[in-house]
Amino acid sequence: MAYKDPLIAEMKYESDLTRKMLEKVPFEKSGWRPHEKSFTLGRLATHVAEIPHWISRIITVDDWDFMTRGFSSQIAQSKEELMQIFQEKLDKAIDDLETMNDEDFNKTWIVRNGDQMRREMPKK
Repeated sequence: MAYKDPLIAEMKYESDLTRKMLEKVPFEKSGWRPHEKSFTLGRLATHVAEIPHWISRIITVDDWDFMTRGFSSQIAQSKEELMQIFQEKLDKAIDDLETMNDEDFNKTWIVRNGDQMRREMPKK
């Protein structure tokens, strides 16, 4: 069995659970903040919907620098948009995983913030 196969299966299983959670986000309260320093509920929900995109980033970018690539600041404006974001990111991540061979998972992935090295690890 290829290394990617159980990862794809796990993503599909977990995506059903994540989808159920995202469907319960009360968009009428999307401006609410759990803490004064926190993102709004709308941004937090969008962040969760975007998480599968990290798989694509790891697969397609060997050296991720937050100083040049940054973070997403997108905020879904409706439940429909939130679910669309999640599905698009999930589909892309699965498609990107499908392109991987076992050797690709041993390639190094670097995370940095400018000159400050955060992580250096195998993509797996």
